[in-house]
Amino acid sequence: MSEAKPQVIPQASTDAPAPAGDPQSVEMEHELSPRGMRWLVSVTLLLLFAALASGTWFVHRDALRSRNRVVCIGDSLTVCGGWGGRYTDHLADLLPDAEFVNKGVNGDTLAGGRRRFLSDVLVLDPKVVVIELGANDFHQRERSIEELRADLEFMLLACKDRGIETVVAGVFGEHLAPDGQAGGKRYKEGDPGFGDAILRMERELSAKYGASHVENIQYDLNQPYHWSDGRHPNAAGNLLVAQRLKPAIEAALARHAAQDPAP
Repeated sequence: MSEAKPQVIPQASTDAPAPAGDPQSVEMEHELSPRGMRWLVSVTLLLLFAALASGTWFVHRDALRSRNRVVCIGDSLTVCGGWGGRYTDHLADLLPDAEFVNKGVNGDTLAGGRRRFLSDVLVLDPKVVVIELGANDFHQRERSIEELRADLEFMLLACKDRGIETVVAGVFGEHLAPDGQAGGKRYKEGDPGFGDAILRMERELSAKYGASHVENIQYDLNQPYHWSDGRHPNAAGNLLVAQRLKPAIEAALARHAAQDPAP
């Protein structure tokens, strides 16, 4: 019995034309002209240069902000206003060349600020420190003026020894009435005499250590729509707080720049 011969199936030639409509069969009919090539290279280089320039600008801006770091330590008056509505958020908009770090803690006091001053403030290497504390000490009335003085003086001295400019942001002092007339601080509760004593302490220590002192940062908040409750400003109120603080912070940054000029 003879063996069956294997059937040979002819293979399609690789040179055969591809079926009509096959995308792989479509070839570029025209190559990019030398002029077109130069245009493409020019556009690519322009885009690359723009990207590099933009990156350099952002790096420069961030370096400038880092060099102008302002740390704000405080209580609920530094926390309140909601994200984007705190006075530090408004200051960041008003002074875009500075970096503002919010270190507010609800319910904090001068003693609490002193305890966390190293870990929350000094380790950040600020150029300016805003100290907004004392309101809860007034409401609690648990410690004497001498004890409060020791806490504030500790923070001011720590900054002075390190060449850091300071701004004492108080909540005591005159207040603008709705009719536009300046009057005495309004006290809904607490001892006005104790509030006046804290104000005198802030004035004395600020003068002693060369700190800027902004009396009653809530001076302009004389309308109901400035407040989220009876004690805490909302975003609109905090804008006025930021505007009141702005000149003192600008002056503090200028003083630091004069002592430590940029290389």
